[in-house]
This record gives sequence, C-alpha cells and structure tokens, in this order.
Amino acid sequence: MKTVLKSLLLSVVLCSHSFAATQVSAPKDVAKQPADAIEVEPGLAYRVVEAGSGYTAKKAFVKSHIITWSTDGKTISNSHDQGIDLTRIDMLNEIHPGIATAIRLTPIGETRIWWVANKHLQPGYRVAPEGDQVLQVQVIEDMAPITAPVDVSVVPKEAVVTKSGLAYQVIEKSDQAKPDATDIVEVNYTGWSADGLMFDSSYPRGKTLEFPLNRVIKGWTEGVQLMGQGAKYRFWIPAKLGYGENPPISALKGTLVFDVELLSFKKAEEKS
Repeated sequence: MKTVLKSLLLSVVLCSHSFAATQVSAPKDVAKQPADAIEVEPGLAYRVVEAGSGYTAKKAFVKSHIITWSTDGKTISNSHDQGIDLTRIDMLNEIHPGIATAIRLTPIGETRIWWVANKHLQPGYRVAPEGDQVLQVQVIEDMAPITAPVDVSVVPKEAVVTKSGLAYQVIEKSDQAKPDATDIVEVNYTGWSADGLMFDSSYPRGKTLEFPLNRVIKGWTEGVQLMGQGAKYRFWIPAKLGYGENPPISALKGTLVFDVELLSFKKAEEKS
C-alpha cells in the first residue's frame, strides 16, 4: 500500500526501507476530483469501477489490492508488487483516516477509485508522500485476527532473556547457518500487542517478506540473528527495542509479541 517495505502496516511496524512501485497508468482525471464522483465528505469522494456484493467488511482486517497515485499521475504504491494488502482498519485510521474510510466503505468484491485530499491523510507516517492522492481500492474479503498465543501478555519462565531485555522461545529449532545484521532476510511472521490483538501478519497475504535485517526495529535485528535458517521463534520485544511508549499507532505501544519463521537469507550485494 505504501512506498515503504511490503505493506501499509509494516512501514510503521518494521522499517523505513523504500521500494519503487511498479508504475500503472493513472485514471484520466487523477489531477482533480471529477464532478460526477460521489462525495462522502469534502475532499473524500469515489467512483465505482466494478460493483461488488453491496456488503462492507465487518471483521477487524480487510484484504485488498490498492494502487495509489499522486495527482501528477505517478504511482506511489502498488499492492500487486507485494501480495495482498492486509489492513487493520482501526490502526490505519490513526495515521490515514481517509484511506481507512475508503477501505471501510468499499463493499467486498467492489473496485472503486477514491480521491483523497491531503487533510484526510493526516497525521500520516514518517516517510509519507505529501499532497492529495488517488486510490484504486479493490476489497477482496474481510478476516478475523489470528488467535494470539496463550502467553502473549506475560513472558513465560522458560523463555530466554538476553542482556538487552529481548525474550524468546524456540518453536522450531534449526542448526543451519544464521544471518548477520547486514543480510537480507526472508520471513513469515505474525505480530500481536500485549493485550492479545493481532496487528499484522504475512501469512494471509500469501507472500513472504524480504528486507535488510539492519533496517528494522532493534528487537527484530537482534532476535532474527539468533535463528538458524528454517527456525521458528517467538519473541517478546520490549518497548525500548520496538517503538517506545509513544508510537505512531497505539497498538504498537509497549511489549510486542512476534512469531517469526526465518525462511532464507542472503548477503545484501546478492539482492537482485
């Protein structure tokens, strides 16, 4: 959804490493909201491209494909590059209320073009592009969150705690080689806040995540280096190794819990 990493939430959750979006031809009226667009409120309007079910999402997460353009027709982000977007609407509403509204109001199975004024994109995130945006939103389905581990709220006694305060448990052991901080890693993961609410996961997207290990939160950089290729660990990441006590999204406050599966890794210079 964004220009950062692989998903809308991961740009906040993990890192700030940018990837160029595949360019897609913008709507002919990308520069200005057309007169025939249906206005939800000033600066937020849509046109139906392909009608859907008529039923909007009711569950916490929405799977969608979203292409975003600036008003000069440049493709800012393209979810087709990265698998399905998975959005927790209440989290997105904290940083991009206009986009959250667009996804929430687009019925399942429907495709709409949305014109979103910059005021509806605030407060934004740390590398958010400026200006108004035009979005093509295709809602695929809604989804309930993945159930949290029973020990999500408290680090279990059998967990290993490092000097930094990172705690972990080995779910699936591997004696294979381990990555360095400068390597590019490929992972699957699910993340929960300490209250047991899932905030993101790669599994429903159907595509793994690949990123430079030294471009993510400190808890990930330290923790994934402990893993052999093929291993699966559960990490309890304290706020000082994550997003602190005042993160951009409230669900990311305090201790975060991740199940991480390390699929592969390679040296940065090997990245294609």
